[in-house]
Amino acid sequence: MSNSQMLTEKYRPNKLDEIIGQNEIVRRLKRYVKNRNVPHLLFSGLSGTGKTTATIAMAKEIYGSEWQSNFLEINASDDRGIDVIRNKVKNYAATKAIGDSNDVQFKIVFLDESDALTPDAQGALRRTMEKYNLSCRFILSCNYLSKIIEPIISRCAVYQFKKIDTQSIMEKCKYIATQEKYTITLEALEAIAYSSDGDLRKAVGTLETSLLTVENNIITIDDIYKVSYIEPQIIQNIIKKALSGEFLASSLLIENLMSNGSSSNEILKQMMSKITDLTINDKMKIDIAVIIGDTSWRTNVTNEEIMLKWMIAKIAKLGSVIR
Repeated sequence: MSNSQMLTEKYRPNKLDEIIGQNEIVRRLKRYVKNRNVPHLLFSGLSGTGKTTATIAMAKEIYGSEWQSNFLEINASDDRGIDVIRNKVKNYAATKAIGDSNDVQFKIVFLDESDALTPDAQGALRRTMEKYNLSCRFILSCNYLSKIIEPIISRCAVYQFKKIDTQSIMEKCKYIATQEKYTITLEALEAIAYSSDGDLRKAVGTLETSLLTVENNIITIDDIYKVSYIEPQIIQNIIKKALSGEFLASSLLIENLMSNGSSSNEILKQMMSKITDLTINDKMKIDIAVIIGDTSWRTNVTNEEIMLKWMIAKIAKLGSVIR
């Protein structure tokens, strides 16, 4: 494996046709490229689903070798105040496109994580979008569409990026492993797809990290266990033991996961995904889901380990009605 470039960048698609898992969106974006005209766009969806990649690929196809001269990318989670809109964005939007081509008269501003912009900044952005519509087109990406003000949404063509499907993630990771001269087992691919939960960037990151533990250039499920994957059976046992009143055993499983590097967020996320597999009635599944959701919120404001044990205690108390 090359040490000079991360795999997520090395294998990032450069063309719209290379993007996986978003066929309908890609088809529509290619039409914009063909027509040499782009409206304001708003890309919504979870991390690792291709929002940034699609934006950059489209810019490359529109402007060719001059794409960097006509493309400004800003991470709104870093520059989230009104000043960045009034100064940096406004000044860039007011200038004409650069290059010899006469069929594209606009530049592109890409605001990544635009749901992090303050309400005042979004208001200023709306006015900038209106004023400089001829010389600049805006592409916004966000994880949560509900955090974008309605006047901006109404001025954009909105595209919802879905999670990347399991098969596409497995095929992409297998391709990368092969290109890097590694063999990867089917079980390892399934583990990567499961743990990434539709996030292709996370999947490729997991693959890259696992290469550090590989022997004989063969990636197995054990290599995935070591870096990010939590075995589904462990997650199920956490819930089952709590429901059976085995508070200490359930707590120990969580302590072991956290000591091995698993985050509380990852543990809670996978617990939530495994509720439907439990052989309990729907009412109890709902109650457990509420407890996990409440715990997820509370871990943002207090000690994670304490809150996870609080969760186990709540589930154990809930299980007492069926014991």
